[in-house]
Amino acid sequence: MVELDEATCWARLGDHGVGRIALTLEDGPVLLPVNYQVLDGEAMFRTGDDFPLAAAAGTEIAFEADHFDDAISRGFRRRLE
Repeated sequence: MVELDEATCWARLGDHGVGRIALTLEDGPVLLPVNYQVLDGEAMFRTGDDFPLAAAAGTEIAFEADHFDDAISRGFRRRLE
């Protein structure tokens, strides 16, 4: 394992577009898939008012970027904490 600096992390995160958000709701922890885009040092995604992600606004969450390599048909995960 190699520790990456913040700039490298953002550069790698910026080109994937598929990830997961982990958060805790009243019923316990949940992991939800998201499509995201990186803009000005922030990972952005949309959700509706009635969806669990809307309840996470202003709370601590975990975000994990996923990557699917079409050439070898395998998925990879990258984590931003």
